[in-house]
Amino acid sequence: MKSVWLTVDDKTRAMFREQVGKLAETARMPVFEPHITVVGDVDAELDVIVGNCEEVFCTPLNSAASVSGADGLDDPFMSLFLDVQLAQSVLERRDELYSRLMGSEPSTFRPHISLAYHFESQENRRSVVDTMAELFTGHAFGVARIEIWEADKVTPIERWQRLWSRTINEYKP
Repeated sequence: MKSVWLTVDDKTRAMFREQVGKLAETARMPVFEPHITVVGDVDAELDVIVGNCEEVFCTPLNSAASVSGADGLDDPFMSLFLDVQLAQSVLERRDELYSRLMGSEPSTFRPHISLAYHFESQENRRSVVDTMAELFTGHAFGVARIEIWEADKVTPIERWQRLWSRTINEYKP
């Protein structure tokens, strides 16, 4: 299966990767690319996904985004994450891409950047969430690239791989 991700500007990427690396080391979890999943579990040929991504996302858009808080749920793939506010134009394009690739109305979408998957330490989660909220809430960043990854919930994270990437905007704070 393939997933379509939005990735962040280089400065923000480095900052998030530093925190993901620290969390991964502490909790013995794999490190992964900070991203916002736009559409997951896509069962289509790569050229079809690329064509739709280029048509929908690769035109000028307001790519400004910001972190609005942090949270953690019992879902292993949302166990520790940053809530993200995206520009309306990005949300609209996400819905269009979802409809094209999945052949149905868009699902509910909670834009977020995961910091840890399978973060099982329930007793530590609240303090880590509070620390991440303090570190990142209000941080403004740009959505810089759209990427397609061979990634799903059953493949080990260490085996996820980028298949395609395209810059969609140069973010200038």
